[in-house]
Amino acid sequence: MKKGFTLLELLFVISLIGVLLTVAVMRFDFFTEISEKVEMRSVVSQLRYCRNGAISSGKDVIIRLRQKENTSKNLQVIIEKDGRSETKNYSFLKREVSSRDYRFSKSGAPDKGDTLYFNGKSKVYEVTIQPGSGYIRWRK
Repeated sequence: MKKGFTLLELLFVISLIGVLLTVAVMRFDFFTEISEKVEMRSVVSQLRYCRNGAISSGKDVIIRLRQKENTSKNLQVIIEKDGRSETKNYSFLKREVSSRDYRFSKSGAPDKGDTLYFNGKSKVYEVTIQPGSGYIRWRK
């Protein structure tokens, strides 16, 4: 009796490995999409934090959105409140506009209303800051 594998068995194992690799690559792209959504929620949360912080402290709060060039961190958000600044970097989001500053007054109203566009790998996220009320909403 000969010991070894038949051609049919080898083809079956190779095709099974190909299917498993395809699924693994697709799942990796899925995790990138989840990371984009998490970062987008964080940016919106920081915008709302600035608005609510201005209302509760009775002082103006400034948020600066910067696009970092030639670095692994694409988007940088800087919050200036009570003479201190906090910085957070994001890896998965990019902006079409390189930089923009928003000032929330003590009433929570922004100095200007705007629609911001953030680019992910395959989606564009839209954040709207309403003038007057400062209401912030986002969608993809």
